Amino acid sequence: GPYMVTRVTESEITLKKFEKHYKAANTLVDAVRIFRWANNEVMWGYLLGGEIDAGHPASPPDVNRAILERWKGKMGFALPSDYSIFALLFNLEDSLMKDPALRRAIAHVIDKKKVREVCYYFGLNYEKYAPIVLRSIYNKWLPEDVLAKFTSYEHDLKKAEEILLAAGYTKGEDGLWRTPEGKVIEIEVQTNAPYSDWVLAADEIARELAAFGFKAVARPIPSEIFWPGLDARNYRVAFAWGPAAWPGHPLEGAYRLFTVGGELQRRTGFDPLKTYDTPWGPAVPAKLVDELLTTTDPERQKEIVQILSYIANEELPLVPIVEKRIGIYYLDGVRVTGWPSEDDPAWTLTPGGIERFYVLLLSEGILKPVAG
Repeated sequence: GPYMVTRVTESEITLKKFEKHYKAANTLVDAVRIFRWANNEVMWGYLLGGEIDAGHPASPPDVNRAILERWKGKMGFALPSDYSIFALLFNLEDSLMKDPALRRAIAHVIDKKKVREVCYYFGLNYEKYAPIVLRSIYNKWLPEDVLAKFTSYEHDLKKAEEILLAAGYTKGEDGLWRTPEGKVIEIEVQTNAPYSDWVLAADEIARELAAFGFKAVARPIPSEIFWPGLDARNYRVAFAWGPAAWPGHPLEGAYRLFTVGGELQRRTGFDPLKTYDTPWGPAVPAKLVDELLTTTDPERQKEIVQILSYIANEELPLVPIVEKRIGIYYLDGVRVTGWPSEDDPAWTLTPGGIERFYVLLLSEGILKPVAG
């Protein structure tokens, strides 16, 4: 690449310009320092202190205002989509979560707007539906006449109660909901402990579920335990990654959920080989994904995405809550200058590998050292 590693410590990596690279003549910044991202709080400190020129930690509104105010006129804040979704995953093999009525009730209990405000303020909300499509591109893939066919899961505690009562659940004098067999419903909302934004989300979801009458708690788990446990379905409910759309197409989300062994399929236990009834006729998700991988017909692609989104919405293996937008802080005029305008397509390189974006800006000479 345009840089080579010259020094590595526990806290940072130093890169030096590689003079023999074919873009060396355009590369104007001689050295790059990459700081260790221990957690979001550390990154906030770096940004407030002006110690770094760019970073994208999740930030609540007060921290965002403090950073921008501290470097007023110099610090920018771009919000490209990360093409990814934060979601509440259900283990469909769990003795409780295998019941679709309970999953639908939970979808109505969760105040998705509140969760988004608590954990990822600058994301985009999923307020009613649970498709595989990014919220920001609904208009391209899921027009209103299609969404009208979907079950709506807006925040509605009364609706949640009606669903549970109709399915034989009861609420005791202690205020706790019980299964038709009389067992108290206990829900542990697991999440990845190092992701402070996810921990906030799990706490809020558990609080809302407990307020409704479930015996619910949040449980942040170390990464080395959380991810293998998710893959092994050693959980009941988890706040984690949902469908993705790299590079902006719903195929990635469809593949993850509707292909045997796909990331979300193995984590939820969803059956993609089963035939599901849809307004378009009977459909087998795995076969539709195979077709989506090969068809070049834009209208057929759209129809397949709509069918798969309908199945995801009705079967509800997960509840999408927030489309992640990468809140990228960038400091101009201190060490470097030349950041592109926030409507520049270069920002679309950031999802799934933000280093591509920085390499482009550096190797093309778009970012330049501040004179003097």
